[in-house]
Amino acid sequence: MRFRSTVPRTAAEATPKRLDPAFSPWRKPVTQLDPIARFDGKTISYTYDNGWDFTNTFEGNIRVTVSPRRGELREPVQMRELRPDAFLVSWVDEEMGLLAQVIDLENGTVLATIPSEDEPNKTEVISATISSFDG
Repeated sequence: MRFRSTVPRTAAEATPKRLDPAFSPWRKPVTQLDPIARFDGKTISYTYDNGWDFTNTFEGNIRVTVSPRRGELREPVQMRELRPDAFLVSWVDEEMGLLAQVIDLENGTVLATIPSEDEPNKTEVISATISSFDG
């Protein structure tokens, strides 16, 4: 019996075909049972009490945001529903490390933990008000 090799023979065979410009190797399929389904394809905007404004669009488990300083960020997130309309979202940011938010759609708020700018190895909890959510 002869076995067929799965090693690519040409550069064209070795190059992944990315027809979708928003292709992300971290994007996972979303099922209706997955809490991220509530956010998939939706946009949420909020402003933290310190003045930071964010608008995030979710593409499956990918959080897409545009930072004035860093440009477009595409970060894989994990999400858990804490109760109806309240979600814990976490991801690892290249600059800031592990970040987490509680998005409370019922009360129109976001709570987040971020690394402290003043004290190394400490975190801060900051709060935001949701200005829009198209879900």
